[in-house]
Amino acid sequence: YQNSDLTLDEVLRQHTQKLAKWKIELDEREMCLPFMYWSPKMHKTPSKQRFIAASACCSTKQLSTTITKCLKLIDQYHEHTARKVYHASGINAYWIINNSSKVHKMIGTSNTSKDVNNLNSYDFSTLYTAIPHTKLKTAMKSIISRAFEGSGKRCISVYSTRAQWTESPKPTTKAYTQSELIEMVNFLIDNVYVTCGDSTSRQRIGIPMGTDCAPYLANLFLFYYEHKWMMKTKETNPQLARRFNKSVRYIDDLLTINNDGLMNKYMSDIYPKELELKHENSQNDQHTTYLDLEINVVNNEIVTSLYDKRDDFPFTVVNFPDLSGNIPQDASYGVFIAQTLRYARACAMYNDFLSRTHRLRAQLVNQNFKHKHLIQKLKRWMNTSDKAKVLLRYGHSFQQILSDLNKVNEDR
Repeated sequence: YQNSDLTLDEVLRQHTQKLAKWKIELDEREMCLPFMYWSPKMHKTPSKQRFIAASACCSTKQLSTTITKCLKLIDQYHEHTARKVYHASGINAYWIINNSSKVHKMIGTSNTSKDVNNLNSYDFSTLYTAIPHTKLKTAMKSIISRAFEGSGKRCISVYSTRAQWTESPKPTTKAYTQSELIEMVNFLIDNVYVTCGDSTSRQRIGIPMGTDCAPYLANLFLFYYEHKWMMKTKETNPQLARRFNKSVRYIDDLLTINNDGLMNKYMSDIYPKELELKHENSQNDQHTTYLDLEINVVNNEIVTSLYDKRDDFPFTVVNFPDLSGNIPQDASYGVFIAQTLRYARACAMYNDFLSRTHRLRAQLVNQNFKHKHLIQKLKRWMNTSDKAKVLLRYGHSFQQILSDLNKVNEDR
């Protein structure tokens, strides 16, 4: 950050005038800038901090929200295009994931083949705060331009919850051409101002954690380099490119399967020098943690269990509803269903699933849930939801699972 030469009023006046060009009108509540705050990482030794630009209501909120909808559509285009490239060439150049479902799918495919030899996880030590603006603008211009050209459409229309490709937008609909969207992204990158106390600063390196489109900017920025390297390698050394096929990345967390550590060798060729990619499990390529999974290689197969870093915190974490409060009780029981489903997806071994679910049940009962109602809700869910079929992966009937989960000495 650098101190701004402009006053707060001057910045807001510039924003108001520029945004009007894109049919974005600010109301009185939005006539302010994001303010900086930090949250402590208490589980770190020594303690560390994460700095956030609180952007829930500010002059760039609407712009960032609009860009988010457009970039989501552009991201979908590149995912679809990469899928076609994979079917044609066997090269996977799209590593972005939004949740752990693609990880489970990749693990399932690998376990079917029973050919897993190693796995490795990586993490960008700094991502949001290290992205150079010049390179970010270049990458986003390329990403946006390719999507527009490939779509064959002139504009993107933006609605309340989504964006859509269109050739002839309605006069009353917000719609943006390729050049307009690029200009909007560049303007946002150049106009990230924050306040801290009485001072106003502009971010000159990186993008702020807190603005709506930050995850898409970071994701597509990295995708630009990953795709570029994979397409180049596909032509010069397709065998090497295929060694990176089983790679997935959730923003700044990267996982590879059967890559044999080649990411260590080529990471500096793939990503810009300003970003540092750290090898998380460098001492053991048979075990790692990724997102909410603990992953082990056993007899050329991957065995997963739930990983929650909060389990290692040296303090108690307060979470889940407490029914002693004035909250809707019936809906709160859905927490037990949602977490049970999460545990079943993550835990390959039945005993791990039971252990996690028993622990959750005990916590909820301690927070004034009724054990009998928890089991009744779970039984009803098993009988009515297709999602419950994931529980059958353990080779036990619903009746047996309910019986094992119902073992408790005290019924509250």
